[in-house]
Amino acid sequence: AKILIVEDDCDTAAVMKEWFSVHKHSADVVSQCSRALPWLATHECDVIVLDLELPDGDGSKVVRELRSRQNATPILVASSRSSFDAKPLCLKIGADDYLEKPFHFKEL
Repeated sequence: AKILIVEDDCDTAAVMKEWFSVHKHSADVVSQCSRALPWLATHECDVIVLDLELPDGDGSKVVRELRSRQNATPILVASSRSSFDAKPLCLKIGADDYLEKPFHFKEL
């Protein structure tokens, strides 16, 4: 699968990218909301792994924007935001699943 990782923590992004590579997937990494949407406008991917806590805004903006464009690419939110409302909100706006950090890579 071709995966876009939207993650600002360089270590986390590198570990995810390596883990996907070992499992025969290819992954690209962008670190900001403002880079995710332009990347998606010029590239295709099979799934997006998206952090919510990004330096230039809330990753949920990416979910909302993609769904408003009728982009049906599956989105897995992987975030340390553990508030009671975070998961239901992300699912309501169009994310396909929510994984709370820290997580085990087998769960990813």
